[in-house]
Amino acid sequence: MKPKKESSWPTAVTIATGILFGLFIWNHAKAMEMELGIGQTHFSHTPNGTWWQQGFPYKLDMSHLADSIGMTGRINSWLRWHTDYESLGRASENSWDTPSDANYSITTPNHCNGTCLPLANYVGSGSIRGIALTLAPEYRIADDLRFFVNAGPFLYRSSWNEQVYNWFGTTVSLNHKTRWEIGEKIGLGIRNHRFGIEYDWYPCLHTTGDSIPSLYTGAKVLRLEGYFS
Repeated sequence: MKPKKESSWPTAVTIATGILFGLFIWNHAKAMEMELGIGQTHFSHTPNGTWWQQGFPYKLDMSHLADSIGMTGRINSWLRWHTDYESLGRASENSWDTPSDANYSITTPNHCNGTCLPLANYVGSGSIRGIALTLAPEYRIADDLRFFVNAGPFLYRSSWNEQVYNWFGTTVSLNHKTRWEIGEKIGLGIRNHRFGIEYDWYPCLHTTGDSIPSLYTGAKVLRLEGYFS
């Protein structure tokens, strides 16, 4: 089983996005407040054949604690901005797989093409941290209760480290070279002046730039938030 090549985003796109958002907030922001969040992340994962193989033993741990800290402010009566540092937590896997893609078969009784090669033990983990730069239109439900949607770029650094034991009789260490990458954050929620609950979706969280993909491919986060003037 071999990792697959991913495409990459230029670092210049990440830098330019942050600068443009910062200039927008500088020109439009009014009173600011701090926001703190804590919640639960559930990661989506790669399909069968990347770091795990259906039919052989595997365990995928795709849920973890998430936390965030940042600033928010009002642009006008119905629009807010948010700048948050977010930790989405960690995902991990432990699987036993045939070390050769050509040797693997999903359809045969033993899940191998012919005789199975000695299985290799794949043990990997990685985490995601980043900065979300979002705008949130709001709709007033009651005097102190608002529904909102939240969307914008998510500038993140992702890690993935894989140890492969008994890979054709040897141990192999594979490490993704961490770099700034760009994805999206889309969410919705309700809030009052002190507390809020938000459900966020990060549809694309691939590691890019080398041939060491992460197990996670995206994430959904349910979090509680507190606001402090």
